[in-house]
Amino acid sequence: MNYLSKLPASKIKNKNILLRMDFNSADSWRIEAAVPTLRKLLKCQANKVFIVSHKGRPSGFEQKYSLKDSALKLGKIAKEKCFFSSYQKDLEAMQLAGFKSKEKVVVLENIRFFEGEEKNDIKFARQLASNIDFYVNDAFSVSHRKAASVCAITQVLPSYAGLLLEKEIAGLSKLLVKPKKPFTVIVGGGKAADKLLAVINLSKIADRILLAGVCANTLLKIRGEEVGDSMIDDSPKNLPIYKKILKIKNVILPVDVAYRGDSIFDVGPLTADLYSKFVASSKTLLWGGPLGLTEEKPFDEGSKKLLRSIGSNKSCYAVCGGGETVEFVRKSKKEGAFKFVSTGGGAMLEFLAGESLPGIKSLR
Repeated sequence: MNYLSKLPASKIKNKNILLRMDFNSADSWRIEAAVPTLRKLLKCQANKVFIVSHKGRPSGFEQKYSLKDSALKLGKIAKEKCFFSSYQKDLEAMQLAGFKSKEKVVVLENIRFFEGEEKNDIKFARQLASNIDFYVNDAFSVSHRKAASVCAITQVLPSYAGLLLEKEIAGLSKLLVKPKKPFTVIVGGGKAADKLLAVINLSKIADRILLAGVCANTLLKIRGEEVGDSMIDDSPKNLPIYKKILKIKNVILPVDVAYRGDSIFDVGPLTADLYSKFVASSKTLLWGGPLGLTEEKPFDEGSKKLLRSIGSNKSCYAVCGGGETVEFVRKSKKEGAFKFVSTGGGAMLEFLAGESLPGIKSLR
């Protein structure tokens, strides 16, 4: 794989670069994580850096998904003037406006406003590559998607992994290659189907997998326990996978839960204590997905107790990832409890499931 970190400054100077970032988060943490790559390109005197990103899943142009505010945030964080190239139906016109601007940093409008993006259309990628010298992927969090600005673009431009992407690969690989024992994995939150293969793969190397959220609710119901109107994954195609997970001896389910009405909204106090004790004795830890609905009190109690236990274990290589988890950790001002914070949610779990991510594979 070609890494930007190993590219001499002379190969960057006076070049026009397409940089894939990810602005798709409730706050600015993903922008902050990718700023070092932008700074390196500017320090090496790139001519222009065109930033491609997305927000949400729009159907054509939708103003609420505009990246205008994100471009302003980027400018403040990077302390660099950014030209925002507003939406035009013609991608070439958006790029031309960027080339005409005096600013070195150009943020293009939401790339998902163009249907060629999610189709991974090579013709669209060629348009995106117009007058560009090389491409840098610094958006690990979308590298599990087959999209034009992630995959097809690498077929038409010399391509490099950005500083953040390189950091993600190194940080997460430590969990897969001889992790220190005991190794504890915590999987909670929603989108249970996205996490099933990661649970199975990680159960082979982890000492215990602690489950919560929709995945745990679903398994409890399959096991015959009452879960009321709690959120579950009722997809028939996933049922065999859940049954397989139930047979894995080091997968641990909640022993009690906290209800609101007829629905489970958090783990109970006994489970919070049990999970915290496992965390306290861990040498390696991965946390992907909160234990409960952390946006609402008191259903953040389980996650808060878990976070305190992680923070107290100074000898543990602790990693967290996923939007909900990272936002909770940041809100709690406990980023220091983790040796590595991943910008990926689905991408992180697919990487840890042993999947070859399209965005990373295409750089090789």
